[in-house]
Amino acid sequence: MKKYIPVLDRFLLRGKTAVVTGGCGNLGPWFVQALLDVKAHVAIIDLPKRTIPSTLTLHSSSLLFYKGNITNPRQLKTIHKKILNELGPIDILVNNAGIDIPPQKIGIYMENRPHAKKMWDVNVSGAVNCINEFIADMKKKKKGSIINIGSLYGERSPNERFYTHLQFDKPWDYGATKAALMQVTRYFATRLAKWNIRINTLSPGGVFNNQDKTFIQKYSSRIPLSRMAQKETDLGGPLVFLASDASAYVTGTNLQVNGGFTAW
Repeated sequence: MKKYIPVLDRFLLRGKTAVVTGGCGNLGPWFVQALLDVKAHVAIIDLPKRTIPSTLTLHSSSLLFYKGNITNPRQLKTIHKKILNELGPIDILVNNAGIDIPPQKIGIYMENRPHAKKMWDVNVSGAVNCINEFIADMKKKKKGSIINIGSLYGERSPNERFYTHLQFDKPWDYGATKAALMQVTRYFATRLAKWNIRINTLSPGGVFNNQDKTFIQKYSSRIPLSRMAQKETDLGGPLVFLASDASAYVTGTNLQVNGGFTAW
C-alpha cells in the first residue's frame, strides 16, 4: 500500500516547474499566480510584444518570461533549452495561449475569415507543438500533467440571444477550435498514460471581462449560480487541482468551470 499523503499536501507543487503559454493575457496571469501560490516555479511563454503584469513581478525569483511564438517549433525548442538551464525539467504544461476572432454580423455564417487559419494555428496546432516539445522531460521523470485551456463553447453553441442587442453574433470558428482541443486532450491522454503523464481540459465559461450590462444580465440569468466567473478567484483552484497530485487518477477529461451552465 502506498504511503498516505495528507490531502492539502497533494495540492502543493513545491520543486515543480510549470510552463504557462499566453501567461500575460487575460486569464494567463491568474493561472500563473495560482501556480506560484502553491510554490511552483513558473515559466511564461508569450509573444515579444507582451509584458508581465505588475501583479506578478513580486515573484521574480520563481517566475521567468520567455518571448516566443508557440506556432514555431524551432522557437519552442530554443525556449525549452533556456528553461532547462534556468528552472530545470518541466513537470506541468498549461496550454493557455489562444486567440478569439472579431464578432460577425447577425446572419453571416460562412465567409472568408482571414483570422480562421491563424486561430487554428494557435489554439490547436500551437498546443500540440507545446505538448510535443515538453513531454520529453515528463517521459524521463515518468510523470507529468498537461492542462489544455478550453471553453464552454467547445461543447455548447454560443447562444445568439446573448448578443442580439449588440447587433452581432459569436462566430462558429472559435468554438470549433476549442472542440478540437478537447479531442487533442482525449487523444494524448491515451497515448501518454504509459509514462504516467496526465492531460486534461479546463473549460471556463462566462468569465467576467467588463462586458456591457445587458449582456451580463442575460448571461447571468442563464447560470444556476446567477453570476459570471471571476478570473481572479474562480479558475486558479481548478487549475491547481489538475496540475497537482490531488488529481493523480484524473486524465482525459474536461473540467467544466461555468457556474452550472451545462447542467441545464
